[in-house]
Amino acid sequence: MPRPLRGVNRSYGFRIDQILLRGNQIRLRIYHDVFGFVSGPAETDMTATGFSQPVQSATERRLLFLLYGRANTNKL
Repeated sequence: MPRPLRGVNRSYGFRIDQILLRGNQIRLRIYHDVFGFVSGPAETDMTATGFSQPVQSATERRLLFLLYGRANTNKL
């Protein structure tokens, strides 16, 4: 995934696409989107899990910016 927090050098994001099979047929598809950033001495992670389809990008982005804002307001 592209850098989720523009302007934040130490941020990352990646997706794990998990397929659950029953026999040889797809039973369920699970998406785990993991985002993180470093703020001071702390590393903060956020995971969004979607079933059958990924969580909407706009929702992930809004929550990640909220989390980043709170981490910078309450630095260790």
